[in-house]
Amino acid sequence: DMLSNASAGSRVGNSLFVAADERAAVERFVRLDHGRWGDHARYRLADFLDLADPDAEADVEGLAVDGDWLWVLGSHARTRRKLEKAENASIDLKR
Repeated sequence: DMLSNASAGSRVGNSLFVAADERAAVERFVRLDHGRWGDHARYRLADFLDLADPDAEADVEGLAVDGDWLWVLGSHARTRRKLEKAENASIDLKR
């Protein structure tokens, strides 16, 4: 269930944008009468970005709106090298 895995959200007027930790999509809900939310739409990140694996999770950690732009922040990156642990089991920050 997307709502139980939500990791980020941002509201703009009557629109609520939510992202789940284990998907590569942003969900949009519109505020309806009596405070209910509906008119759901899903926006796949692969439709807007060149993703290495469009079906893999994007691990979205933040959503923000600035003017007409919705900014999506994820913790995965193709260009970020993964740090390896040093012999003492801590991350070697100098590497």
